[in-house]
Amino acid sequence: MSRTDYLRFAVIGILAVIALSITHSYWGNPYSRVVMKTVSRFIPSQASITYEDSMFLVTVAPSDIESQRQNILVAAKNNPGDARLASMTKGSDEGVSYTQGFTTKEMSYWLVASVALLLAVPVGSYRKRLAYLLMVVTLGFVGNVVGLYLVINGQSSFVDDPGSAASWNRLVQVVSFGMLLIPSLVWAPFLIGIWRSEAELA
Repeated sequence: MSRTDYLRFAVIGILAVIALSITHSYWGNPYSRVVMKTVSRFIPSQASITYEDSMFLVTVAPSDIESQRQNILVAAKNNPGDARLASMTKGSDEGVSYTQGFTTKEMSYWLVASVALLLAVPVGSYRKRLAYLLMVVTLGFVGNVVGLYLVINGQSSFVDDPGSAASWNRLVQVVSFGMLLIPSLVWAPFLIGIWRSEAELA
């Protein structure tokens, strides 16, 4: 690639990212709603997802209230200075639920990046670009569904033992993988494969 090609790639990529970010409220929110409705068919019965002000709110109740209460009491006893655990010991007969929020932008970062790259890199005709875009969006959508499902299941494990530091760390890790890494792992190899095949044909 010449210097002009690299400059073209940088300019188109940056402009595409800016344009997609500015217009996110028009396409990102509807996309995220579809992901939410798809995932809601597979989540555990004690979990629920709601949508409010461009945010997902995932709420999970304990699967075993008595077991959760015992875990909280043990954790509070081992950490007497922890105000959060102390407040949990006063939970109701319904147990302690946990709600976690995600913005719709968190879910569509991968989509902004992939579309910007497809627009910036020369990969044949516009028909090919459209076909590649549809395939990338489809694969990324599957990644988002799987990622959000894993996040909700990780939250279910956390709420059963909310006093455990290890449980909290696992939840943070699952959120990072589920919302950002998994969708990227789904579409990135596919996109790289497209570039390689196009380069061989050039």
